[in-house]
Amino acid sequence: MKISGLIISILLSTYCYAQISTDEYLLGAAEELGVLTYQEQLNYLNDKPYKLAPLRRVQFRTENDQLAEEQQEYALRIHPSNPWLVKRNNTLFESQKSILDLEANIAYKEELVKRYEDIIDYCFQKKEVELDSALLAYLKQEHEVLITITSDRNFNTDRLVDVKIESLEQLLKLEETQSQWLNTTNKIRSSINTELAISWTYDDLINPDSMKYMIDQLSNSADYSVELDLQQRKIELVKNEIAIEKSIDNLGFIQTDYNPWRNNGNFFGVSLGITVPIFNPNKADVAERNLELMEEQSELELDKRKLNAEKQNLVMNFNNTHDRYQKFKNEISTLLSQETLDAYLKQKDQNPLKVLKIRSTKTKLDTKLLKYELELYKLYIQTLASFDVLQQLPFKNHLSSN
Repeated sequence: MKISGLIISILLSTYCYAQISTDEYLLGAAEELGVLTYQEQLNYLNDKPYKLAPLRRVQFRTENDQLAEEQQEYALRIHPSNPWLVKRNNTLFESQKSILDLEANIAYKEELVKRYEDIIDYCFQKKEVELDSALLAYLKQEHEVLITITSDRNFNTDRLVDVKIESLEQLLKLEETQSQWLNTTNKIRSSINTELAISWTYDDLINPDSMKYMIDQLSNSADYSVELDLQQRKIELVKNEIAIEKSIDNLGFIQTDYNPWRNNGNFFGVSLGITVPIFNPNKADVAERNLELMEEQSELELDKRKLNAEKQNLVMNFNNTHDRYQKFKNEISTLLSQETLDAYLKQKDQNPLKVLKIRSTKTKLDTKLLKYELELYKLYIQTLASFDVLQQLPFKNHLSSN
């Protein structure tokens, strides 16, 4: 019995401590299919399957002018590759690799944003469940107190009815919040295919003042955008494609001849052919590429304006939301602080209904403040993403209080 009890305790302790951390959940973004797809393409191109051979083709030729068996001629014709075309082809695919690398970076960032928001939703929904449960408990306690004083001459029947209705509404709200929290939990577990416990809490998150400091630092830092870098690489790719379209595909040939029927005994000969590029047969393709180049360059300028405005708006919205959050928090502290409640509880003849009313009001205000904070945290992550901070190496958990 002692051994079996020990085994059970070990299994229970293992289950209790087998948890997934927020760091592990965020790092799992690199294993998402949308990110791995780009990595597979990069791995394929790293083997250089696009590299052109030094020879375009080799031909074995034979000729007989008189249809006489003794006058058969033989030749070996070699068509070398254009070395400039080979170089431009390599440059083209190096540009393609750079584009894939940046697209993988963007896909990784987008997945990180989703996972950061999952963590925020989980922690805030869990906190809201705690506040909703506390408020429901206060309403039930108030109902119990009211029941005990129904015989009082000044008893307020309307308040008893109101408390019953508020309790029912609060119960429905609690069940809705619990459902949302459960859905978020299942979403997190399904995305990483695990049954490990999740013990993330609201108190483990970075505080709003630290977020404000981080955003202030970013708004004064050097500007970089992976999206603009990607667009610039697309322009370079089109330029490389234009250079290839203008290149000569066929330089010519070198040919060795063997004529065994010659009377002078000189059976071997050499011939050479060079392509003279008078007209470019790819003019239509070059024109199409030039139009594409103009479109990509225009897209780059539009993206610069769009991303710059997006960053400014996000920083401004974050600062405005932080100001509203701080103002509301200060008002709560001034009007209904914990010190005020503690001082009232120390009085000898305090009214239990009034105590419950103060606690209920405080809980409702904390729930309202939580809504401001939720908006603030979402804006914080969106702003970091716009400045391309989330996917920077070495990895850093930007929600951690540490």
